Amino acid sequence: MGQINPKGLDTVVESLGRILSGLQLTRLLPLLQKLTAPFHDRLKQLCASSTGSFVKASHLSEACSCLNLLAASVRFLDFQLPPWTADPEGQLEFQQAKP
Repeated sequence: MGQINPKGLDTVVESLGRILSGLQLTRLLPLLQKLTAPFHDRLKQLCASSTGSFVKASHLSEACSCLNLLAASVRFLDFQLPPWTADPEGQLEFQQAKP
């Protein structure tokens, strides 16, 4: 079969994120965590595997791909909450921006 085209994977993840954006926050968060977990976990592994100041180019490329996929998954999320409040379930915390 081979590997999935990175652009195709980005499109699929973005589409799933778009679908999730229509859900209520209590249903959205667990599904968003499942969607982003592979990219988040791989990014943590890549960061932990770097030794000192040297980072392999392949690791940088893969880290950029993971960041792109994380961004694609949340691109269309809009919480409609003021930045100084928390959501009703207390699962997300927002901090007020300093002037």
